Amino acid sequence: MIPKGYLEVCKAKHRENDKLSGYVSFTVSQNGSQPQTVSVRVGACSMPIQLNPGRATITEVANSAAELVEIEVVPEERLETKDVGNRTVTVEIVAGGRSTQTMVTFINKKVIPPPTNGWVKICKRSGHGVHDGTPFIFSVGGKTVEVQAGECSARQTVPFGDLTVTEQAVPWTQVSQIDVDPPEAVVSSNLLQRTATVKVKADRVVTEVEFTNKATPPGAVKLCKVAGTGVVPGTPFNFTVDNKPVTVPAESCLRLSLPAGKVQVTEAPTNGLRVTNIAVVGAGGLIDSDLATGKAQVYVVSGQVTEVLYTNAKKHSPGDDCVYPWPWFKHPKHGKHLAPKGGLNVGGDRLTSRQMQAIHKKAARGGNLRYELEAELIAAQLNQLRGASTPKGVQTAVNASQFLLSQSDGAVRRNGALTTTKLNWWNKVKYKGKAYQAGNLTGAVGSYNEGEFKGGPRPCGKPEKDKKHKNYDDKHWSRFAQPI
Repeated sequence: MIPKGYLEVCKAKHRENDKLSGYVSFTVSQNGSQPQTVSVRVGACSMPIQLNPGRATITEVANSAAELVEIEVVPEERLETKDVGNRTVTVEIVAGGRSTQTMVTFINKKVIPPPTNGWVKICKRSGHGVHDGTPFIFSVGGKTVEVQAGECSARQTVPFGDLTVTEQAVPWTQVSQIDVDPPEAVVSSNLLQRTATVKVKADRVVTEVEFTNKATPPGAVKLCKVAGTGVVPGTPFNFTVDNKPVTVPAESCLRLSLPAGKVQVTEAPTNGLRVTNIAVVGAGGLIDSDLATGKAQVYVVSGQVTEVLYTNAKKHSPGDDCVYPWPWFKHPKHGKHLAPKGGLNVGGDRLTSRQMQAIHKKAARGGNLRYELEAELIAAQLNQLRGASTPKGVQTAVNASQFLLSQSDGAVRRNGALTTTKLNWWNKVKYKGKAYQAGNLTGAVGSYNEGEFKGGPRPCGKPEKDKKHKNYDDKHWSRFAQPI
């Protein structure tokens, strides 16, 4: 009978407070014998395993939740080799009973998985004119956090990586400084957009983002009422400016102090009259307008004057709704009496009669689409002041054209000279989220002035029922009012 020996495999924790539990598998192998698999509970030992005398190799099966730190053998002299990194040991098995067995203990500690989240705190510092306790709202990685001036938020748990923090706009204040600690965590920041992007590490370090706000001077809005055809100067017109009711007589202006940013202006309907034009000159700009409802959204610049001009005229009568092309207005007698006293708005500038005539001359020479577009805008507004109706598509083209010109140096320089910056057919502008080309806009406004825009007024001088006059419903310029 061949003598046998015994092996016992044990599993122990590195420290008592290690949160390691469950069963661990081991492979026991000897030359000339089939490998055995043994499962041992943490904190316990296997039953004695009967083996042939000689060398035996025990290997712990890899476990992502545990890390092997030591292998102990009793008696120590039976240790042949061990490799903690590869979780294996070779020992000597001696013949005899259980009292002479070889004991192997694998000591593990729990592996703490790497963190997937980091921490961030939002602090709000009070700058000039901002009082402690003023509430501010922040968007932090998709969740909303409120922080009062002079305080910091509680620690926020966020995913590691790039995190964007955005402060909601607060009237009368602006972000004047953004600080990040640690400084190397800054990815980008933008004071105007009130935003900062930081890199949050997956560790126990808190990334602190501090916003400083200061009070901003209000913007001034000069709301003016221009008397168009059939409007008697002094006629009162009622408006609502950011929910505040005001009255402005025709041919006069009202100055208002408002927070910088977007402002809604609405003119109340007046019997027998309609809004023919809404323009913005000076600082700020026209975001959107609707002549039919008398509404305009205006951007007001802090500390500067934004002039908003509403023009009204009598409603057009059936059979009298017609337009003239821009060459007709080259003659001063045809347009001078229609233009408002303060000048006609083109590209954010108020043009005098002399400047309008200079634009007409340059448009006639060609070579720069800018002057053609400006001439069409002048004609469109003068046609509106005459009382011509305006399809929605035309007004969109007019507004987009005004914005395009205002973004490319306007119509005149500070010294009164005409802007010469070249504009070509393919120049683009994005208006209300849609892109338009300068050539298409020139064509759309021009077709209106020529009486060829779908649903628009007819050319003046042609009877309303003239069979030769067509609106080119299916093939002409109205399609150019569409975004590209």
